[in-house]
Amino acid sequence: MEIFDWTSRYIKYKDAVKKSILELEEKTETNEIFVKEKSGKEIKYVCFNELDDLDVTKIKDEKIVSLNTKSNIDWLLKNWKEIVKTKVTFIFANPERSANWAINPALHHIITDKSALKTGIYTLFESIPEV
Repeated sequence: MEIFDWTSRYIKYKDAVKKSILELEEKTETNEIFVKEKSGKEIKYVCFNELDDLDVTKIKDEKIVSLNTKSNIDWLLKNWKEIVKTKVTFIFANPERSANWAINPALHHIITDKSALKTGIYTLFESIPEV
């Protein structure tokens, strides 16, 4: 299953009980999914198999969904100093196992020990099977 398809299903699954989605628009040509909630909140999901395809300077207030691979975690750590300045949330997934974990780098950076960053991120990465 492609990360885009998995993300679409993930969003719908998370909303199955809550029923807060008013509109869901999938843009396959840009790998983006836009969600409008009944509360007025708008959420943008951007899907990448590999984070190397992501320009860190273009990250905004969005959710970025990617595969749970070591190369994607290495990219996250390499770009950490720039990413913590944003309001982004990363969701790392293994679509074959329907498993995922998420991190908001700005919040994580505030509440965790900076010297244990790499160890902590790799612990999260290893919490689900790698793709």
